Amino acid sequence: MVDLGTQNTQNGFSPTENAGSAMSQAKEHVRRNRQSRTFLVENVVGELWSELEEGDRYVVVDCGGGTVDLTVHQIRLPEGHLKELYKASGGPYGSIGIDYEFEKLLCKIFGQDFIDTFKIKRPAAWVDLMIAFESRKRAAAPERTNPLNINLPFSFIDYYKKFRGHSVEHALRKSK
Repeated sequence: MVDLGTQNTQNGFSPTENAGSAMSQAKEHVRRNRQSRTFLVENVVGELWSELEEGDRYVVVDCGGGTVDLTVHQIRLPEGHLKELYKASGGPYGSIGIDYEFEKLLCKIFGQDFIDTFKIKRPAAWVDLMIAFESRKRAAAPERTNPLNINLPFSFIDYYKKFRGHSVEHALRKSK
């Protein structure tokens, strides 16, 4: 959760906050300021549900693997029903899309034929590479300025040399 108007954050928290105090502060902020621009995680929303008033609006953001879906609801009393102000719409912005773009980049550098063959002949090494990529994805942040390097597994480097007859470095230089 983060108040959009105040501080730099990383993964939803300022560097000096811990999750527990941040949750408490955010809940209190929402209670005091009905026009809040605070993100709340799912387990905190349940605690605040009983305090919502007629006319209150909120955005549901579902960041899944394949898409990011946005929906806007408004509270209607006395029944407590919801009015859908903006129907769920998803774009291909989930983490699977990032994986797909990474694989396209590998194909551009090393060749589609090599990547397809490598995935079949060395599946464990392919999984290792994708795990390394996943780790680097999680380390990415908007304020980060230095590049994130991904180490290629030895079996990738070795298999590429056997498959193409030249080094990974050669392919990287050629792709620039």
